[in-house]
Amino acid sequence: MALTADKGGLLASGHPAAGTDFPDPLGLGRSEDGGRTWAAVSQTGSVDFHKLQAAGDRVWGLAAGGALWRSVDAGRTWRVSRGALLEDLAVDPDDGRRLVSLRQSSVVMSRDGGATFSAWTGAPPLALVAWTTEGVYGVTSTGEVLAADDLGRPWQRRGRVPQDTQSIAPAGAGLIVATTQSIESSRDGGRTFVSVGLWR
Repeated sequence: MALTADKGGLLASGHPAAGTDFPDPLGLGRSEDGGRTWAAVSQTGSVDFHKLQAAGDRVWGLAAGGALWRSVDAGRTWRVSRGALLEDLAVDPDDGRRLVSLRQSSVVMSRDGGATFSAWTGAPPLALVAWTTEGVYGVTSTGEVLAADDLGRPWQRRGRVPQDTQSIAPAGAGLIVATTQSIESSRDGGRTFVSVGLWR
């Protein structure tokens, strides 16, 4: 259900494959060998994170239902903001105190690591968000790509992605999007995308 990387490895959450003995849900797991082996970190059997973000020792997870979980010790212990009910999450790669999220498609932002959020005035309704080293990006429900230089700044139209796009993620200064059929990559700030892989 969720996968992210930090400087030391991979973090993931979700459900075990059929026929395995792993608890369901998996909670937070960690791999330090590129995903070949995994070790439980916390919340095994109790939490299903649908979205994960990490910056240093800070980890954020959106649990099923939209509650925001926040950790400052690499996911070992958590504080839960159950009233947040968020739908997507992106973290400033240069400052883990700054987040962008979605609440009923409205864009909200945080400058305190997710403890509180405020509305991003003038932001368009979005379905997905990501934060690269070049700024914040969003995708609308119709596949339009928009970008903002920084928190609270105006959004500018860029390009388009397929309407069946399921997720968007930073790749340094670039963007990667996953659709129901392919992986698409942009190296020009979301203006154009090229297919880099197909699902089989």
